[in-house]
Amino acid sequence: MFLANIGQFMYMCMVCVVTAETMFYRSGDILVEIERSGSTEQCYVYGHRDIIKQILEEETSSPVIPITREEIHNIINSCTADINTLLEFSTNKRYKRRLIYPGTKWCGAGNISSNYSDLGEHAETDSCCREHDHCPNYILPFNTKDGLTNYGLFSKLHCDCDDAFYNCLKSTTEKAAIDVGYLYFNILKVNCFKVIDVETCIKKGFVLSS
Repeated sequence: MFLANIGQFMYMCMVCVVTAETMFYRSGDILVEIERSGSTEQCYVYGHRDIIKQILEEETSSPVIPITREEIHNIINSCTADINTLLEFSTNKRYKRRLIYPGTKWCGAGNISSNYSDLGEHAETDSCCREHDHCPNYILPFNTKDGLTNYGLFSKLHCDCDDAFYNCLKSTTEKAAIDVGYLYFNILKVNCFKVIDVETCIKKGFVLSS
């Protein structure tokens, strides 16, 4: 779900086989986009069915090659993450809010895991994202809950889940956790929601609406 909001993050990779300027490989709900620029190739991984549908509707000129789940995971595993251009990439890539963060399977829009126990190379960071994805209190796009309406394109999570996510990332020893936290809380700035009774709001002098 963090992945539906944010949608949010990316996979930048080096790959060897490219036959077109932009090429897509797909297996079910996993899509790998490969872009060629000079002698360098980058790859971006998406893990949400609705996002994949939208991308393929917009990118009609690029070939889409169907492959097996094993083959697509081999492509993903062959990628070497390059986080040195993290800020530049996160502000320039069109689908920046919908990507899967390199070395993880849960940090991004949707997930590319085989099952609940399947974590990426950055397991501590990935486990934080997995728990965030399973936040039980959320509002779907254009839905209303507890008197609050989500007019956004992505699900809104309860602020308690975002707080737990923040604390989980802060408690890890992985650099990936810093990058994921920076993208989610500073670059994407995904809003959460919290229900406060009117009496409490009056006493504190403000109303929290998002």
